[in-house]
Amino acid sequence: MYNPTKPDAGPWYGLTRPQREALTAAVENGYYALPREISTKELADGFGISDQAMTERLRRGITALVSNTLLAVDDEE
Repeated sequence: MYNPTKPDAGPWYGLTRPQREALTAAVENGYYALPREISTKELADGFGISDQAMTERLRRGITALVSNTLLAVDDEE
C-alpha cells in the first residue's frame, strides 16, 4: 500500500500529541468553519493554555501536516 508521507513522520504525520489534540478540537468545535464558531481564546481555555500558545500550537501542527503530507508528495514527483 502506498503511503505518501515522509518515512520519519510517524503514525500521526509528524504531529505531537498536543498538536493533534488541538487541531482535532479546533475542527470539531468549528474554528475552521465560516463563520468561525469558536475563538483561539475559547479553545485555549479548554486546554488550560494561553491564546498565544494555542495559536502557535495550531500553526506548528498545520506546518507539520503539510510538511509530512503535501510536501512529501511533491518531493517524490
